[in-house]
Amino acid sequence: MRVSREFKIGILVVLSALFFFIGYNFVKNTGPFKSSRTFYAEFDQVNGLSATNDVLLNGIVIGQIKDVDLKPGDAHKVVVAFSIYKEDLKIPKETELWMISEDVVGTKVLELRLPPDSVKASSGYYEDGDYFWNENVHVAMGMDDQFERQIIPIKDKTTELVERVQGIIVKVSAFWDSSASYTIDASMYDVRGAVNRYNEMSHNLTMLTQMEKKRVDGIKSSLANATGQYKTMMGRFGQISTDISNFTKRIGRIDLKGTSAELSDSFDDLNDQLANVQKGEGSIGKWAYTGVIKEETKKIDSLVVNLLNHLTAKPDDFFSFSIFGLKNEGYQPDKNQKQTLDKLLKEIEDSTDAGKTIEYKN
Repeated sequence: MRVSREFKIGILVVLSALFFFIGYNFVKNTGPFKSSRTFYAEFDQVNGLSATNDVLLNGIVIGQIKDVDLKPGDAHKVVVAFSIYKEDLKIPKETELWMISEDVVGTKVLELRLPPDSVKASSGYYEDGDYFWNENVHVAMGMDDQFERQIIPIKDKTTELVERVQGIIVKVSAFWDSSASYTIDASMYDVRGAVNRYNEMSHNLTMLTQMEKKRVDGIKSSLANATGQYKTMMGRFGQISTDISNFTKRIGRIDLKGTSAELSDSFDDLNDQLANVQKGEGSIGKWAYTGVIKEETKKIDSLVVNLLNHLTAKPDDFFSFSIFGLKNEGYQPDKNQKQTLDKLLKEIEDSTDAGKTIEYKN
């Protein structure tokens, strides 16, 4: 049996249409072989919502609008039938249904907004064929509505402004007559007088400013001198601060602890010597407390006085002069005088030994 070409073309067209239908439904996530649940919602107006538009949940397509039609018996309401393909999705009765614009063009879609977990399923879940609660059905404002809401106040204000401008123009036109012109000329004379007075006042102000400028220059010069003196004084203070710092560093390098120890030792030695003086030791101690040096001094003084008296009375006993070169043996003391002289010399020697200086400890 021979198949005609027309039959082959017909079979090919039918298969192409079938594959197109299956592919379209696959892309739209619908199809005759998919099970779905149908729900209904009532709106006052749908703003271009049509069948085959999407149903969204968190931005994901979960269904499709099946039909949009007027409510039977009430032409003020529109009934929208939509299907949900997610069989495992439970829709609580507190869920809100919003009609929103999907893109800038204004394509309308439905969006489900599930309630929070705290109130979820407190009233149960929607079943296949249920109507959404009217209090949970909302229509979001589209871009055209938002634009109109923002434009209307501007339009109203513009109209009001135009009316005010027209009123002002009418009043100016009524004012602009012969009497108004005369009034304007008089006003111009007043303005000229005011300008002249302003010029005079400006001249006086300029003169006053020049006078005050000289005073200000003098004050600035005084301030400059004071500033120079202040800088000089600060430089001196800086030098003093440097000297104090150097002196402090030198003081820091001195061994104050060692010096203090040596000074303490010196004071201890001085205390020991003073204690020896109080005990009558040494020349100062004997002179101050024992009277030995005092008695010896009196004896020496008595002997020296006797020697000076003897020298004054009989100088020949000690000195001899020869005019003609004759030899004179001088004074020859007797035995008693010789003993007295030896005793005097010995006492002088003993008193010298008793007056030795105090030896200090190292």
